[in-house]
Amino acid sequence: MGSPYSVGTWGSCGGSLSGGAVHVVSSQMTHKLNAIAAHFLQASPDDIEPRDDLAFLRNDTGHNTSLNPSDIRELSSELR
Repeated sequence: MGSPYSVGTWGSCGGSLSGGAVHVVSSQMTHKLNAIAAHFLQASPDDIEPRDDLAFLRNDTGHNTSLNPSDIRELSSELR
């Protein structure tokens, strides 16, 4: 007994299409999170370094200034 015919996601075609979309969206999201963190850390977005689920201020001389995702979410609602 066979299974009913279905085109499904067309195998690897679905993976290659959705994989590209995930990459684009994650890049956009990282850019936005860096911009929000930079605003509240009073820095340039280029000075923000995402690491270990935190946004760190790059070249921070011993202050360990960082924001976690929940801080960024809360602070971003203040910008609206």
